[in-house]
Amino acid sequence: VCVCVRARCPASKDVQFFAPLGVSTFSQPDMRLHTRQLVAVVVLLGIGAWLVVRSRSPQAHINGAPSLASHDDERRDTGGAARVEEADSHSGWELPNVDLELRMPKSFTDNEVLRSKDKTFQQYGFNLTHSNAIPLNRRLPDYRLEECKAKRYPVLSEWPTVTVIIIFYNEALSTLLRNMVSVINRSPPKLLKEILLVDDNSTLEELKFLPEHLSRIPKDKAPKIRLVKHEVHNGIVGARNLGAKEATQDVILFLDSHSEVAEGWLEPLIDRIRQDRTRVVVPNIHGFNLNNLALAAGDLWPPAKGSFNWRLLFTIIDADVDADVLAPINAKRGAAIRSPVMPGGLFAMDRRFYWELGGYDPEIFYYGAEHVELSFRVWTCGGSMEWTPCSNVGHIYREFNRFAVDPQLKNVNIGKILDRNDMRVAEVWMDEYKELFYEFRGLKGQDFGDVSERRALRQRLNCKPFKWFLDTVHPDMYVPDMKPVSSGQVAEPGNKLCLDNLDHPSGALGIKGCTHSKTQKWHYGHDGHLQTQALVEHQLRCVRMTTVSQVSCASAPQWTILQGSFRPSNSPSSCLEQTPQGDLHLRPCTEARSTQQWFFDADKAYSTIMDSAKAHCVDNMQRSRGSAGLYGCHGGGTQQWKRRDDGKIQSVTSSDTCLGADPVVSQGMCVSKTDEDAWEYSHEEQTFRPKLRPELCLDRAQPDGTPVTAPLLNRCSPDAASQKWVVSP
Repeated sequence: VCVCVRARCPASKDVQFFAPLGVSTFSQPDMRLHTRQLVAVVVLLGIGAWLVVRSRSPQAHINGAPSLASHDDERRDTGGAARVEEADSHSGWELPNVDLELRMPKSFTDNEVLRSKDKTFQQYGFNLTHSNAIPLNRRLPDYRLEECKAKRYPVLSEWPTVTVIIIFYNEALSTLLRNMVSVINRSPPKLLKEILLVDDNSTLEELKFLPEHLSRIPKDKAPKIRLVKHEVHNGIVGARNLGAKEATQDVILFLDSHSEVAEGWLEPLIDRIRQDRTRVVVPNIHGFNLNNLALAAGDLWPPAKGSFNWRLLFTIIDADVDADVLAPINAKRGAAIRSPVMPGGLFAMDRRFYWELGGYDPEIFYYGAEHVELSFRVWTCGGSMEWTPCSNVGHIYREFNRFAVDPQLKNVNIGKILDRNDMRVAEVWMDEYKELFYEFRGLKGQDFGDVSERRALRQRLNCKPFKWFLDTVHPDMYVPDMKPVSSGQVAEPGNKLCLDNLDHPSGALGIKGCTHSKTQKWHYGHDGHLQTQALVEHQLRCVRMTTVSQVSCASAPQWTILQGSFRPSNSPSSCLEQTPQGDLHLRPCTEARSTQQWFFDADKAYSTIMDSAKAHCVDNMQRSRGSAGLYGCHGGGTQQWKRRDDGKIQSVTSSDTCLGADPVVSQGMCVSKTDEDAWEYSHEEQTFRPKLRPELCLDRAQPDGTPVTAPLLNRCSPDAASQKWVVSP
């Protein structure tokens, strides 16, 4: 599973961040990538190029970003229980302090591969030389929210006990041992009773030194540690099923082999399962810098959750603060976040529940699809899934082609195997919606093996249909019309000029000469969505009307701030509102809606406009015109606004940029059940009208007839030829 994100920082310098790929290039040391636009993508390394996802965020923010730890983090952690007790007396449980030294012959730590950075990254995907040089017992920065540090957990004898299962294949010895040592030293012994190291039939020669290192761990300071050998190498699913069978404790907790756990990581996970054994709980995962193995910051606020697209690739989207964060409105920070889909390799669940649900599909081989399959199965068969921001785990998102360096996969068509994995998920769990998967993957008719046992399992467990999952668990998942009203180019009647999405994930659209290119292919559905036929950066994009814009201050309305609500003078019965999808719109004022309440200090020279959850702020997106955005609050210049003496709201970055209430045409990730994306097409008039403003029409010209290169919304006129559109194949 890999993520590649590109954002634009406030200084207009490129910020390129790979997480989980893990390579970070940042223009400022304190930038953090914004989670609301993170998109995680499964990359089929054996058959394709890296898939790149761009964020439309104008500034870097949140999880996995470059706020890298200092060199202090490479120092040996000698504080032990006393240091933890002083910093966080959350449980009263003492923690051990096991130290371990890496011992290998020089031929393993100073060889031809390790002397070349390029060869090292090609073979291992990170700076192994640095890993071999730093302590196995090292400090990690404590990135927990203050709300998490303040939590107190009862010391109860009935807490479930834990088996940590670490799956590895050809994992470098130093990272594997550092992972294990961190688990021992940062886990209360009353909870952690067993560590299983499950070897997926490794061939890496340095792993022959693993037993000797394990023998040097004091038995009185560590839980029971067992090394389990998988006799065949067929990937993470088989190894995890083996680990779950070998486990003896109440909870099984899977960790990737190149992880490290941070302070206070275990109790938040187990506490949620202690309260409900059908929960599957995922920690807040931080990326390590691939060069110096420093831990990136990130606190899952504003909250995010896991999702998927119709190719069955994992994505990350904004969580709905009201619906997804499982706590009262005044206690949201640090609370668990319900998530439709999990990222994959790091999670905890009740061991009995794991087997009650049938374990992993043993016919899913190597990597990919198992996390989506487990997510669908957990939710539809009686469980739930959530992320907890109070548990923090670091992960090395290695930058290499894992299949190319696997000596046991020579002459294996790994792409075909990975496609087969995804098809098995679609065939067993997605019901009629599997047709969308096949439409976007083009795999119809290919072999997916025998799924009769997994279908029988689903029936035996009386699992709910996939439509229930979409309606109840993931109601904000956009489901494209499988039989749209029309498809093709959206063009002027002469088919010379076409609507073009410019291959951009968000922002303005274009009007260009018709070329039948994929950027000019659209579906118009029965629900009124005008969507791209192809995925754009792994998501479908829809044409939408945005009602909160940025305009010249001369034409901007005055704004009345009344009991936390913002009301424009040209629409005084409408209020500025945050949608569940994290957009800004004007909607009829309703006192009971927290989404229409904002924090703004009008007495200051400039202030942020912050939502009621104190998570998102109005942002100018580094633009002077077009729609305004809503992103995680960072207090930078793009989020500073001033209420002028004339009542207009002006951006700090431009004396002629003010908040407006004029409708504009834009595009963005398609959202289910929202009228902002809905259009009404009249075959008789050949016009597209936004459902929320039917007096307006999509136009290719200014009101005076001047042609434009981006579509506008103007008042409909039967004589305006520039408002005529046809959808043609």
